[in-house]
Amino acid sequence: MKLDVKANHDPVNGFMCRVCQICYESREGFTSYGYTTDHTYLFTSKARKFNERVSLEACRLLKRKEKLLKSLSEENNKIKRSSSTSSMFDSRLSSLFAVGSLQRIEENAVPWQPNDEATHCPICFQAFNLFGLRRHHCRLCGRVICDFDAPEIDENGIKLRQCKECVATITRYMHKTSDSNLDSFSLQICKIYKELCKEIQFVDGTLPKFNGLLELFSSNCIVTDKVKNDYHSANILRKSLSDSFVRIDKLSKKIKLITIPDDASQRHKLVNSLIHSITLYLQNHMFTLPMMPILKNNKFIFNENDKVDDKPLESTPMVSSSPSVSFAQTFFSLFKTESQSISEDDKEKLSIFEFQKNQVQNYLQDAMKSRRLDDVQSLRLSLKEIENEINRIKNKN
Repeated sequence: MKLDVKANHDPVNGFMCRVCQICYESREGFTSYGYTTDHTYLFTSKARKFNERVSLEACRLLKRKEKLLKSLSEENNKIKRSSSTSSMFDSRLSSLFAVGSLQRIEENAVPWQPNDEATHCPICFQAFNLFGLRRHHCRLCGRVICDFDAPEIDENGIKLRQCKECVATITRYMHKTSDSNLDSFSLQICKIYKELCKEIQFVDGTLPKFNGLLELFSSNCIVTDKVKNDYHSANILRKSLSDSFVRIDKLSKKIKLITIPDDASQRHKLVNSLIHSITLYLQNHMFTLPMMPILKNNKFIFNENDKVDDKPLESTPMVSSSPSVSFAQTFFSLFKTESQSISEDDKEKLSIFEFQKNQVQNYLQDAMKSRRLDDVQSLRLSLKEIENEINRIKNKN
C-alpha cells in the first residue's frame, strides 16, 4: 500500500511499499470484501441529465394535453350552442363540419406523422394493413400508432386518442412530483435502511474471517509468532464487529422513534418486521464474539477464572446451523433454578436475553471508558429493555 516518509498510510501522495497483513488490514478505510470505487457522482450526474430530459418531455406532453383539452372543450360548447338553435338539416350539416374542425384542432396541437412513412407500429412492431391493423395518430406526440396501442381515453367527457408511451410518461411524472411520495416517513426509513445495509454488508464480510481465525485457537495450541499475529488480527476484527453491532442496534432504536399515524397499518407492519429482522440478525451473529480466548503466558484461556496449570480446555465450539440452540446450551446454567417451571420456548428466549445482557454490559463498559456518550445512552436504554424482557419471562412462570 502507499506510505509517506513517516510510514503512515497516504493513498494520495504516498509510495507503494510492501507491508505485513496486519498493517495492511488495520489501515483506515480497509474493507474485507475488497477494493471499492465510488461512482456515485458519475452515476448521479448522468441520471440527473436523463431525468431532466424525461421531465422536460413529460412537461411538454402535459402542457400540450391541457391545451388540447381546453380547445376541444371550447369547440364542443360552440357546436352544442349552434346545434340547439338550428334546424334538423342544418344540425346534421354542422355536425359534419364539426368533425373537421375538431380534427384541425388536433392536428394544430402537434405535427402529425404522414401515413406513408409508417409501415409498422413503433410500439408493438406489427405491420399496418387495411383490414386488421389500421393507422391512428397519437394526439400528444403525433406518431402513427395502431388502434391497440393508442386507444381513445375519456378525459372529462372528451375522447382523446393517446399512445401508451405518452400516457406512461405523464403518469410517471405525475407520480414522481406528487407530495404523497415525499413524506417524512419514506425519507427516514430509506435513509436508515441504507445505513443498515452498509453495516450488514460489513458484518457478512468480516464475521466469517473472524470465525475462521477463532477455529485456530485452542487451549493446547502451540503459540508461535504466526499464531500471535492471527490473535492480534482476530482482536482487531472483533473490535470492528462489536462497533458494527452497536451501530446496528442504534439504527434499530431510530426505527422505533419514527412517528407513524395510527391508521397506517402497512407502515406499522413494515417497521415491526424490520425491527424483528434486526433482532434476529443480531442474535444469530453476535454470540461468537465472547468465545475469543485470552492469551496469557503463551497459552489460550477461554475463561478468566481458569488458571494456566488447570486441565486443558477443549476447542472452542463454532457457529452451528441453529444459533438459538447453542445459546440454550451455553447459558443454561444462568437460569438453572427457574428451569423446572419454564417452558422450552421460554428457556431459549431467556438464554438469548441473558447473553445479550452480558454483551451489552461489556459494550457499555467499553463505551464509558472511551467516553462515547451517545453510545452510552443508547446502550443503557438497550440494557433496560433487555432486563425488562427477562423479568417479564420470569414473572410469567
